[in-house]
Formats: sequence, structure tokens, C-alpha cells
Amino acid sequence: MQNLARVVYVLLLSAVLTDGVGHSRNSTKYLADEIQYLASLKVRLTGSPTHNASQLEGLSFPVFTDELPFTYYKGPLSEPSIILNNGTNLPVASFSTYSGFTGSAGVSGRLVDITTSTPEEVPDWEQARDAIALTNITNVPIDAADVFRVWPGSPEWSTGAGTPDISAEGLVRNLTLAADVGVKAVIYAWQNAATGLVDGQYAPFHNLYQGVPTLFVQGSNGMLEDLQAAAANGSHAAVTLEAELQRHQSARTIWTVIEGTDLKNESVILNTHTDGVNIIEENGHIALLAYARELAEHPPRRTTILLFVGQHMHFVAFAQPPQRATSRWLNTHPELWAGRGQRRAPQYGGQLKAVAGSCVEHLGAVHWAEDISSDDWYSTNQTEPELLYASTAPLNALLRRHWRDADPNVTRVTDPVDSVPVQGGEGYPFFLADIPNVSLVRNPSYLLKIWPAAFDEVQLVDLAAVKSQIESFKRVWRAIDEMSAEDIGEQRKDGLHRELHT
Repeated sequence: MQNLARVVYVLLLSAVLTDGVGHSRNSTKYLADEIQYLASLKVRLTGSPTHNASQLEGLSFPVFTDELPFTYYKGPLSEPSIILNNGTNLPVASFSTYSGFTGSAGVSGRLVDITTSTPEEVPDWEQARDAIALTNITNVPIDAADVFRVWPGSPEWSTGAGTPDISAEGLVRNLTLAADVGVKAVIYAWQNAATGLVDGQYAPFHNLYQGVPTLFVQGSNGMLEDLQAAAANGSHAAVTLEAELQRHQSARTIWTVIEGTDLKNESVILNTHTDGVNIIEENGHIALLAYARELAEHPPRRTTILLFVGQHMHFVAFAQPPQRATSRWLNTHPELWAGRGQRRAPQYGGQLKAVAGSCVEHLGAVHWAEDISSDDWYSTNQTEPELLYASTAPLNALLRRHWRDADPNVTRVTDPVDSVPVQGGEGYPFFLADIPNVSLVRNPSYLLKIWPAAFDEVQLVDLAAVKSQIESFKRVWRAIDEMSAEDIGEQRKDGLHRELHT
């Protein structure tokens, strides 16, 4: 069905690109059709670059490709399950990808309670040797004002509800140690999160194969206490997580190089990723393709690279953390960015010197909220706050002049140089390479949620916000194209972030 949808889409695309009707290319209807197409594709864990390549080729731009082999965790092959020896079938919220797998018969053992008293405490896996480990994970609220430092003139962040993807990446750890001591399976019970939110979360995804099958269940509203009581009473559990490791799979990254009319030896790299678990996680390509259509009619002053990275959801197979999927491309193609003067890669002696980068991710996300006491999770019909980055003072000033959010009264720009956490998304590789960048990442609580097949993901998208963000990016990119490298500025080397992460 997806192949048929792709064929129909390409045929429709050809008509749009050749009809000469300008309003068809960037109209609300065009954006709505693109969003509807993405919704039809559902989960895209290894990327879907075909329609991006066809649009670039339709504009007569060259398309270059990297095919990157890796070992893919395919699963679950059947519905994961946890069954207690009294016959209780526990509802499984999700599985931990690349954790491990069982056969169809599953694994059985005594249920051992190794829950921790604080989120920071590491479970004592040794206690669950040859058993099924029960532990807990808390969806930790984020004191955003304390960790995300904004540029002067921007309103401060406020404390917000936790997001399961961030909590899981930070708190699901040392599973290889669990495997090493012989834990048969791990059950994580969520706390401080609504059931609808934790169901289907594809997190954490920053791990290679761990060696122990791991499932998540809801633990709020007394459910964790029930499981702890079962463990205390000597209950056994049977855990099933059928999956397989498929070797010699590949992810594809594509890009085009549009030569500048003036500054041919300088480059600007605009990137996004083409894989994701829902319509918000993978939609940044819409902005890049909208700009590509403008560049076809009005070529850039400086050489511009449009990069569509296809292995974001599996980036640890291609780049050593803290690097991301774009880091692999930067490492492979220094000739496109590491020219003379680029301090981070003097050994490369590249042909082009990147003076700026920009990453687009998660356009138009609608905000959802939760009431944990009633276990309710719902759309607020408001847009998710923007996590907008600028890594130099001139780029911050540029954003404040040209950016228009769905809320025109709020332009909040975060400084990754002085922020505690790493810059979110595929803009972080620019930061690591000392390429000044302006990037957008919205982080709704459902960013890594695999929605039920019957759910219409279009309702997650605020189309007016998508259009506003795309138009803002195009203004920013055109303005950067007119700036000199000196005016764009350089990232500071004495920031809090490097102090904490080096």
C-alpha cells in the first residue's frame, strides 16, 4: 500500500512541478497534501527519501546518495506479553528497541523487585540474576529555565511536564550489565505519566544491541505497587518479545549541492532527517523542499547544500555519541564543509568551507497535556513551544528579526553554547563541528510515540504553524545567504555546555 501511495504521490508531484502555477507550489493545499501523504506512511524507521529525491530531480538538481549498511532490530514480530503465574496478563505499553528478544515461547522466571527510590539510582541487576527484573522509571519534569539558557531579549523557559523519550534516554541504562549477570528479562514500570502517553513509546533509541529483552508497563495509580506485591509473594512471570537482528540492511542519505552565484567556495548546509515513528518526528523535509523550489528560480549567492539524513533513528550504528547521523555525513564528506579555516577539521583540507548550518525538525506540532490523577492525556489544540537554537549572537539577532511563530508575540531563542543538555536533533553535529547554526526542534511528549493504526496523525499537525515556520526559515536562510562569514560570527569556546560535556 505504501508503494502505491508513493507512486501516486510522484505522479501528482510531476504535475505540480510542471504546471507553472506558482500558488500550487507553496499553497496551504500543497502543504496539506504533503502532510496527508506522510500520515499514510505511518512508521518509517529506516527512512523514506524517495519522494525527496524525486522532487529535487524534478527541479533539475543533482541528487547524491550514501548507502550505509547496519544491523537492524526488526520487531516485535508478535504482540509482546507479560503473564504472571496466576494468569494475569499485564498490558504492555511498549518495548525497548535493540534491548533483546525471546523466542515465541518467551522466557520465564521469578519476578524480582529491584525498584529504586530515586530516578538517579541505578538498579541492582545482580539481585535479579536468572530472574525477571522489575524496576521503575519516572517521567521526570523538566526545569527548562535551569537547563536551557536563552539569549538576552528572549523570555525564559518554564518548568514543564516530562517527556518519556528524554526520561527513557537518561534512565534506561546499563542493560548490558543486566545481560552480563544473567537477568532473563526486564520490566520497567512508568511513574508520573498517563497511560495514553507511554503506550507505544519508541524509546530509548540511542542504544546498540543490549542483550536482554525489555518491556514497559504502566506503573502509575497503584499499578507499580501491585507488581511489587506480586514479586514479594514469590510470583513468576513469562515475558515474550519476539524480534530478530537483520544484518546487512541499509539506510540512505541523500543531498544536493546548489552552486552559489558568488561565494562558490563557501557553503551553507540545511538538513533534516527522513526517518521517524510519526508525522511530527519526520516532516522537516517539507521546509527544505519549499526552499529548493525558490532556489531553482533564484539561485543562492553562496553554495547551498540540502541534506536529507536517513539514519537518525539508528544513529548509534553510524556515529559515536555524542555525534548524530549528520556527523557521519560530515565525517564522510569533509570536502563539502571543512575547507581552509575550519578549525575542527584541519586535517581534511576540504574544498568548501561551511559558514553556517540549519536543521529543521518537527514542524507544526500540536501540544498534548496530561492529568495523571485521572490518567487522561489529551490535545490542547495549541501549538507546542518552539525549541529554537542560535549558536552565535548575530544569528540570534537574525532570528529575532525574521522569525514568526504561531504566537507572533513570542520568539524564544536558546543558546546551545551555554545550555546544560546537548542541542536537540540533527543540528547538534553542526555545533560539534563549530559550524554556526540556527535550528528548530519541537519536542512534544508524543515525539517518539507509535500511534495505533486507526489513529489519524493529521490531527497532530497545526497547518498554519507549519506554514509560518517554513516562511520564517526561508526568510532566515535568505538573510544568511546575504551575510558575510564574519557577520555570521563564530561560536564561543568557553561556554557552559563544553565545560560539562568535554
